[in-house]
Amino acid sequence: MKNSAKSTIKCVITLSLISVICVAVLALGNAFIPKYKPTLDAATAELINGIVYTGVGAETALEDGYFEMLQIDDKKLEEFNKANRVNSDNKLLAVYKVVKGADAGCFVTETQAKAYNDAVIILTAFDKSGNVKNLAVKSHSDDLLDGSIFKEEMMAKLVEYAKTVKTFDTASLNAATGATTKGSTLGVANALNIAVKAAEQIAANGGEKL
Repeated sequence: MKNSAKSTIKCVITLSLISVICVAVLALGNAFIPKYKPTLDAATAELINGIVYTGVGAETALEDGYFEMLQIDDKKLEEFNKANRVNSDNKLLAVYKVVKGADAGCFVTETQAKAYNDAVIILTAFDKSGNVKNLAVKSHSDDLLDGSIFKEEMMAKLVEYAKTVKTFDTASLNAATGATTKGSTLGVANALNIAVKAAEQIAANGGEKL
């Protein structure tokens, strides 16, 4: 019995040590994984150029300064996200101004929300009054199963629906697009909701600040 008790205690101690080591390794690994930082790079410019009208190619638009990244104070951004998010994964990441071309004065929000597998990041274009013009998914990691809102035909319907409403939820998005997913659609809804809230403030400030 004594040997059995000692063996049990050793097993418990060993498992506890393994757990502590695993947590430490994960924490250390996360510390060295670079956090996503939005930038006005070629890939972002190409997506923006696809949802606003400039009359030029994405490379020219980027090189000739058709787009500018709105400078937002970190504290201001944090306060906005805390006041308008549904959870810590739901946030406004960046705002881009269109300063040249037919859509000059419009702006594009970059927002994030938790989808089924991981975060979905959406670029939403707004006119000067803060109305949705167009949108594009910048990234997501959900599977493109039948009924996924990320399928091309669903996204086309989503764009048209987003122009008509100011708030989004899973049921209304699935009904409007024909999608049948829950986690993916919820992520899109939350990303769009915080984008609309940001757009209202930006439009009220003349498109110049959050």
